[in-house]
Amino acid sequence: MLSLLRRPSVELTLLAVLLAVAGLVYARSLHQALNYDEGNYLASLDALRHGQRLGTDVFLDQPPGWYGLLQLAALVFGNTVAGVRAAMLAVSLLGLVAAWACGRALAGPAGGLGAAFLLAVAPPYPTLAAAVESDPPSTVLALCAVAIALYAYRGRTRPALATAAGVVLALAISVKLFAVVAVPVVALLALRRGLRAALWPSAGAAAVVAAFAVGYRHALSQVWTGTVGAHLNARHGTEILGHSNLYRVLHTPDVHTPYGLLSLSAIAAAVWLLTRSAGRRSVVRLWPLWLLVAGSAVFTLEMRPLLDHHLVLLAATLAVAAGATLGAAAPFVPGRAQLPLVLLFALALAAGFVQQRRELVRNDVPDPPDVRWAVRQVDALTRPGERIAGDIPAVAYLAHRRMPGQLIDSSIARIQDEYLKPEDAVRLIRTSGVRVVVVGRLYRTKPAIVAGIAASFPTRIRHGEITIYVRGAR
Repeated sequence: MLSLLRRPSVELTLLAVLLAVAGLVYARSLHQALNYDEGNYLASLDALRHGQRLGTDVFLDQPPGWYGLLQLAALVFGNTVAGVRAAMLAVSLLGLVAAWACGRALAGPAGGLGAAFLLAVAPPYPTLAAAVESDPPSTVLALCAVAIALYAYRGRTRPALATAAGVVLALAISVKLFAVVAVPVVALLALRRGLRAALWPSAGAAAVVAAFAVGYRHALSQVWTGTVGAHLNARHGTEILGHSNLYRVLHTPDVHTPYGLLSLSAIAAAVWLLTRSAGRRSVVRLWPLWLLVAGSAVFTLEMRPLLDHHLVLLAATLAVAAGATLGAAAPFVPGRAQLPLVLLFALALAAGFVQQRRELVRNDVPDPPDVRWAVRQVDALTRPGERIAGDIPAVAYLAHRRMPGQLIDSSIARIQDEYLKPEDAVRLIRTSGVRVVVVGRLYRTKPAIVAGIAASFPTRIRHGEITIYVRGAR
């Protein structure tokens, strides 16, 4: 049975089928309601595309590589919700290819396909595949960096590939800092060949860091403040009610999902292989992937606050390691049992796709009525391209209005935890030149902000949970 996978045509056909099915399933979320983060990032993208500068004008809560990726996505796929989401979907499909490459490098065709197929159904990867969030693209680039490094140091050292691994790894970290978990993996793969071999990825990463340093030389302090300072402050801020980080890490392989059952089966298979002298080498050589899982687990344990979209890193790295392990164990299964196990694996994956599609269908709802009302009001009260302020950036983006860059991010860390002080928020609103302020989220938790807005924007229009404040008579 497994001999069929040694034929490149069969292996590549199965990979292509996976990409097609995953693309169809993931695309279900292209037109669902925007969440807060998506509105934040899309409004920031719009501000950057209309002349505001990152750092100096636009507050950033992720490294600058993320905003560069957003601009590239809008350039290629269009500056629309569906366009940018389609770009994110394409990146997520690239992640499946990266998973296949990682698994194949260490466990052959079965390991490659096992890694790719398991990642395709690993929650929350499918539900975030098309989301305008920095977590999936950073995870994908980290997997790409590891895959490139595996091939760079497979057999003789390939300097060009090793340098590319460093470049891609630096880009992954420039999208979201948690991609740093791939640094030890790439570093150890290189150092096993000696210090000289480690110079290539180091040079590639250094070139990317230097390019960003030069490009943002006038806003380096703002970049540090947004990407590091704000997140350090958030660690001591509002606690998100729910399970502890340890609980969520231990339950990432959820036994109520095929992904969870297959991941736990892979761990059992790894233990089984370690007890067999013939199979020990097959599982030991997978250390880069399991080291990536360990790093992801440690980083996730330390994340404060830990939100659902942060779990994609651990889920993805575990899926790749587990899928590759199942592929490595497959040749040690007696020939008579191989076909039933392959069919069981296929049925589990089919069930995983069905389960994740149902989740995507449940999430496929339009923007709330309050938000749609606010978009209509903003459209009537302002001119196209005019700037507005508020704590629901999706309203500005959907109404094709700009926001002052320093006011776009109104996250929990910045508003509720007062990384941006209420008096500073009011000052920025008053001096921004806007005529309309939309209040419906975290501004409401700060009476000083609401009172400051009401003092300068006396006309109020309310619908549900959203109040629109207008300067002067309507």
